[in-house]
Amino acid sequence: MEERDSARNWWNANAKWFAFGWIMLATVLFYGGGLSNNGNAARVFYWGLVPFQLMDLVDPPLQSSLPHGLAYLPERIWFTLLAGFLVAGSAGWGWLAMLVSTRFFTGSRSSSEEPPTTLEQVGTELFFAVSIGLAITSTATLLVGLAGGLSSTLVAAWLLPGCVLAFVGLKSGKWTLGRSLGQSIREAWEFRDGWTLAAWAGVVLFLWTFWLGGLSPTTDFDVKEYHLGGPKEYFLTGRIEFLPHNVYTSFPFLTEMLSLASMALVGDWLTGSYVATATLSVFGPLTALGLWSLCQRWYPPAANWAALIWITIPWTYRLSTIAYVEEAFSCYLLAAFFAALRATSLGSVDDKLGASQPITSRWSLPLDGTSGWWWLAGLSAGAAFGCKYPALLFVVAPIGLFSLSGVFKGNSGNTEAVRWMQRLVPPLVFSLGVLIFAGPWLAKNVWQTGNPVYPLLYSIFGGVDWNDQLNDKWWRGHAPPHYSPIAFFTDVFDILVRSDWQSGLILLGLPLAWLVPSDDEDPDTWSKGARGMLRMTLLYLGWFYIAWWLLTHRIDRFWAPMLPLLTILSSVGLARLFKDLGRSWQYGLLVLVTASVVFNFSINTVFVGNYNAWLTQLKATSDFTARKTCPEIAAINLAIDEGVLPKNIRVLMVGEAEIFDARFDVRYNTVFDLSLIEEWCTHPDGTWRDETEIRRKFADEGITHIFVNWREILRYRTSYGYTDFVNPGLFEKLRKMKLIGGPIPWPEGLGELKADNLSTADRKLIQSWGPELLQKFGQEERLITAELFPVLPGE
Repeated sequence: MEERDSARNWWNANAKWFAFGWIMLATVLFYGGGLSNNGNAARVFYWGLVPFQLMDLVDPPLQSSLPHGLAYLPERIWFTLLAGFLVAGSAGWGWLAMLVSTRFFTGSRSSSEEPPTTLEQVGTELFFAVSIGLAITSTATLLVGLAGGLSSTLVAAWLLPGCVLAFVGLKSGKWTLGRSLGQSIREAWEFRDGWTLAAWAGVVLFLWTFWLGGLSPTTDFDVKEYHLGGPKEYFLTGRIEFLPHNVYTSFPFLTEMLSLASMALVGDWLTGSYVATATLSVFGPLTALGLWSLCQRWYPPAANWAALIWITIPWTYRLSTIAYVEEAFSCYLLAAFFAALRATSLGSVDDKLGASQPITSRWSLPLDGTSGWWWLAGLSAGAAFGCKYPALLFVVAPIGLFSLSGVFKGNSGNTEAVRWMQRLVPPLVFSLGVLIFAGPWLAKNVWQTGNPVYPLLYSIFGGVDWNDQLNDKWWRGHAPPHYSPIAFFTDVFDILVRSDWQSGLILLGLPLAWLVPSDDEDPDTWSKGARGMLRMTLLYLGWFYIAWWLLTHRIDRFWAPMLPLLTILSSVGLARLFKDLGRSWQYGLLVLVTASVVFNFSINTVFVGNYNAWLTQLKATSDFTARKTCPEIAAINLAIDEGVLPKNIRVLMVGEAEIFDARFDVRYNTVFDLSLIEEWCTHPDGTWRDETEIRRKFADEGITHIFVNWREILRYRTSYGYTDFVNPGLFEKLRKMKLIGGPIPWPEGLGELKADNLSTADRKLIQSWGPELLQKFGQEERLITAELFPVLPGE
């Protein structure tokens, strides 16, 4: 015992120096490296850009040739109001769902006396109301869309009563939070607390970038292919239906349904996409609120740290301003974890709403330790599944196992049968909650394809418009690249240090919660519940990483939803260290944190973070991003506008699936789907159809032109693979059959590249597969990258 006490005393006396050593090592490791996805540019370079970036927030240089400035602020305010309408209306329905659930799981007890509401309780209620409400609106959009009832009127009719419910149920909480924030700023001003004022100024700057970035047209391939491309197709057809040419649209589409609701609300797919991305950007700040509330409950000194770290992570900005699903996924992962912790009655610092506290008629949070929290955990996990299939591994399975933790615990006072029923209630309630938001997506796929998780598990369930070859191709493209034991550990380093969009504050604070001694902690603050919360967070983090490493293709977006868990650990670590330091050392830590925040701001506001249009006219920047991502599609749009091409053309896209910007009718297929042109030109056994059959098929499909993106096809042939049927000889044969004419000339600079820049491997591939693409123009050799052929009418 004496030896143990002696060792503990020695550690308590020296732990601070280990913490300092770690801070120095972490700082050198993180900022001494480069950005691996951006030319390995040195991180230290980005600090010097900040003064110029502050000026660029309003007057961006990249779009200086486009109309921009404060004159285009009102159009952004209008789209922001529409996004706010969607979020507020959803929050009202979320609050009502929570209220009804609470009454069901805790009884109809009520009291005329309001419970002593803390800021943590208010923040928690608002967090769950908005997150669950957005999932409800998404599911409602799915059901109405399947029935073919999408319209502006119906969306508005859904959101208006939701806004009334939000005003009735959440107004007092929002005012409480608002007063608290205002008081914090006033006190900081009165007491000349420069650090707090600087923190608030930094948060406002970051939120400004979130706002303008969330209203910017996208340059991302996946977003234009299916995250916004899929909702655009549903909007144009007026219903949600199976799209056999785009396998991605058979995934769970929770966030994409919010995009569809935005398009339906506005009545236009392009301007609706601005409302959509603005709506989805809310998940970033919403997750910050959830982190703040969670830490406020179990370790209050870490609450502000958690919110600050999360808001300033470049990944948060990136995922909030690109219409991916990972930011919503992160939010629902945190919500499920938070609710599961509350369901276990894990002790908190200030648990004023205990099991004996009566509930008032408008208080929507369940009591701790009751099944109501398992219900919210299930709803949140189901919403995570609604974002993407991997949530089954990353959220549903671990939280489900957590709900089973009490099955084998002892429980006295009742018969064995009653005790077993009590033990089974949590997993049953959790499972039912999951099915509320996951079930509609499973049922939709069974109805449309016969496979609930289409195209996954094809060997078990099968599925329409899919075959063994496509299934093998899918798994080759999404399987783990290797199982090197060394990589299992080096990938941790890549996540924490080498990722371009990681924050140095994550690495800085990660181990500090265990390095800082606890003997001098306030027992009411560093409680048993706080330590239990940290252990559960660490355990969950380990599960997530192992599942990501063993069962996915390990792209960085797939590990990004573990960032809320990393933020919890790092914020507690930094908060504990800060609390343990003297005043002068605290200032030193704040200087380091400020430098990290400034660096993150620099990353966010250059091209590394994401394309941001700032205050450029939205129509002009939409055209700009279209020219940037697929200039040939932009050229076809312009040709139609100028009357060079008719307005009613329908183009068969070959090798091109980034179709969101197309303002003309298209038929296309993704790289993982059956090739339309191959299906139309050949019999199932691979033999060619005759000229009459092909011409009739083109006519039946209304095809007037065929666009071939050779640039994309070459990329696919070196990655996922692409059908050998599509090659330059195919179109030469169609020309000889007089089915298509010669290629239509592109504007100067489009459709070709200098061949001098081709790598040896690419040149070898082209020469063996499509040498016709290499053509001489005088003394210069060029690569044909895209062609547009007119479909000829029959004689």
